[in-house]
Amino acid sequence: MRRLLAGLLLGTAALVSVAPVASAEGSTDPAPPEKIELRCRKAVIVVERDGEQSRKLVIGCRWSGSEHPDFARYRLVRKVDEQPRMIVFRSDNQDRHRFIDRRVRKGHEYTYRLVVVDDEGTVIGLSNKAMVTT
Repeated sequence: MRRLLAGLLLGTAALVSVAPVASAEGSTDPAPPEKIELRCRKAVIVVERDGEQSRKLVIGCRWSGSEHPDFARYRLVRKVDEQPRMIVFRSDNQDRHRFIDRRVRKGHEYTYRLVVVDDEGTVIGLSNKAMVTT
């Protein structure tokens, strides 16, 4: 049986379903999520439009892949300064390990966190927070 936990996921109040694990005493406790390593950094890319070149600030993120057998999808969550968090990337491709955020502006702090979920929406993997200041 799955147990719902009221808590904070990425700093926002949420109900999080966590898969239970039997302990040596026979009780079931929520399984700790798989640890995913996330790294993000800013970069400048050259964009060509109508024969004109311009520079664009982006943030590129890469992560170690989930090896969880119940993997259903990745969700990359972004927070800009004190704004609410939002999902900026979703993928059901377990082999996809990177994302380029093109909606970036100079002079802000961006915080990213990758969440791995199963088909029921249970969190089965969670990354570190990666912060980038532009």
